[in-house]
Amino acid sequence: MFGSSLFYRMVLIIGGLVLVQLSFPLPLVAQDSVASLTPRSNTAAASSSHGLDLAITLRASTLGLGGELSKLVGGHIAIRIGANVLNYNRAQTVSGVDYAAQLNFKNFTGLVDLFPSSQGSFHFTGGIVGSTNAVNATGVPSSGGTINLDGTQYTSAQLGVLTGKLSFPSTGGYAGIGWGSPARRGGRVRLVLDLGAVIGSPTLDLHASQESSNPQLAASVAAQRDKTQSDISRYAKAWPVVSTGLSVHF
Repeated sequence: MFGSSLFYRMVLIIGGLVLVQLSFPLPLVAQDSVASLTPRSNTAAASSSHGLDLAITLRASTLGLGGELSKLVGGHIAIRIGANVLNYNRAQTVSGVDYAAQLNFKNFTGLVDLFPSSQGSFHFTGGIVGSTNAVNATGVPSSGGTINLDGTQYTSAQLGVLTGKLSFPSTGGYAGIGWGSPARRGGRVRLVLDLGAVIGSPTLDLHASQESSNPQLAASVAAQRDKTQSDISRYAKAWPVVSTGLSVHF
């Protein structure tokens, strides 16, 4: 089924991009988090009081590449605002069908971190993510190839071009955990790591260029769209977020 096949191919494409993006040495992150659990000397605490407890961070994540500004408010709370952009294209021929997908992400984040330990590193995070995220894809049977829609095979002459679009909610809640703080202590440049999810399922739009002249094709496209949307709503209720980066403190 093209709808389901296309959806899962897009997931695999995105997963591969995530592996490329997450190229920062995570052992250093672990070292930073371990260091945050050790008792701090009075000198370290004093150095924080002389800073602005402000940080600018460059991030690579499943939301895209971007930047972030964060500020510690008291010892246990920090606020963050940021933006991320991701554009990715992929084309592939599988089983006689030419597929192409374009991922276009633009995200704006407003987050609040809660630190169990005053001026610590580990934190819980909640907030809002605004976005114009979409994944566009097409499928065209090549010579001798067919696309299965709701159990019926269609050739290129019968189908034309099948176009799918996944549109994500314009606003979603975010929840997660992480390591890193804007507190001005220790080194000026440090690694940060966040794990979480943006709540909300995407909506699928699916059309064939020849469906207006073929009622059977139009019915197959509509049925396939409904089935695939049901799978998306059941299994993709949130967008996973893995984010790491370099933070400069002031």
